[in-house]
Amino acid sequence: MTANRFATTRPSIVLGGEVFGTPTAAMAELRAQLTEWLPEGTGVFVVVGAYTTLETMLFDAVERHPARDEKIGAGVARFLVRRNVKNPRAAETWIERVDGSRIDFSWRKCATGRATSVASKLRSALREAVRSQIDAFRWTADATRCAMCDRKLDGDPGHVDHIIPFETLVRDFLSTAPPPPVAFDDGDACQAIFRPDDATFAAAWVAFHARHAQLRLVHARCNLSRGRGGT
Repeated sequence: MTANRFATTRPSIVLGGEVFGTPTAAMAELRAQLTEWLPEGTGVFVVVGAYTTLETMLFDAVERHPARDEKIGAGVARFLVRRNVKNPRAAETWIERVDGSRIDFSWRKCATGRATSVASKLRSALREAVRSQIDAFRWTADATRCAMCDRKLDGDPGHVDHIIPFETLVRDFLSTAPPPPVAFDDGDACQAIFRPDDATFAAAWVAFHARHAQLRLVHARCNLSRGRGGT
């Protein structure tokens, strides 16, 4: 793997407060949790219980999905699980949005962070390039309450949320930046990261994010329920 100083140095994946050293370990635990929720028959949706281990893992998992904003849409109302029709031993994960629409998402992609399209890879690389800023804010913030609902965080690290939506920051940056890269390296968890050849572009984005991003600690539920528009 090519070294990249803009990649996150975090070697682990955190889902529901549990730390996994590899995507394989994260997928194994997600699979085990999903299996416990599978209904008896195929085509039957089961609502994942609120504040359960699986729900907390899925909230963190969706944050890692390479098409996060597309999947969240109007905002996450709840998660659904059903058996795959073609492979009844496998679990399908779905999001029911706050507007009533539903969409499936790959929990495996959430564990690996692997992006497919160039646009998804670019968004992944942009997120990973500023991961150190996000982590630094998380560990230095002294907030005890969610900045959205004002309820206690109760020791839950929650999500670090962009007050100005991340997509808005990206759009503003790309409107004045040189053409973005179209090829990327793989990071420690298979996520797309910038190549050393694109260090100048990555550094400009990191500096832009440091100047303009406004961060706050919120519950995962609050963060993902407001949708991709950030309202």
